[in-house]
Amino acid sequence: MIVPSFARLPRQHGRVALGILLLIALTLSACSMSPQNRATQLHDAVFGYNEAVRWGRIERAADWIPDRERGAFVAKKRAAWAGMAVLDVEVRDVNVASDQASARVRVIVRFSQNGNPVMRSHLVEQHWSWAPQGWMLVARKQVEMPTANPSADPSDLY
Repeated sequence: MIVPSFARLPRQHGRVALGILLLIALTLSACSMSPQNRATQLHDAVFGYNEAVRWGRIERAADWIPDRERGAFVAKKRAAWAGMAVLDVEVRDVNVASDQASARVRVIVRFSQNGNPVMRSHLVEQHWSWAPQGWMLVARKQVEMPTANPSADPSDLY
């Protein structure tokens, strides 16, 4: 039988050693399970997903897509990356529902088609939902870009 080394110490020293080991174990488990509120977890998920999209890390971005949609997501993104380049993804607005079970996030995606020097921008609305494994991106769609001054004429710029 293998006996832990602290068990061979005098009874008082063994208890101290056992207490220290328990204290270390509790401290380590408390650190690894530090509670993070859902808003902070959403922030991490939104920035993790959008950073992965920005740099073309499709499989990494798929971590925030529900399992049943992941394969189609990866295939669609690979096809898109074959003809376009994402230049920037900017998170503009994050709105968490009062129950913290869903959120709406708006991002601006700047991209160009391969071989075309013109940069285009799309405003994308992402819908996130809380799941047992954390925040999941459940829907995304392009929405209308708000105009800062709808009465302005573009020719006023030049």
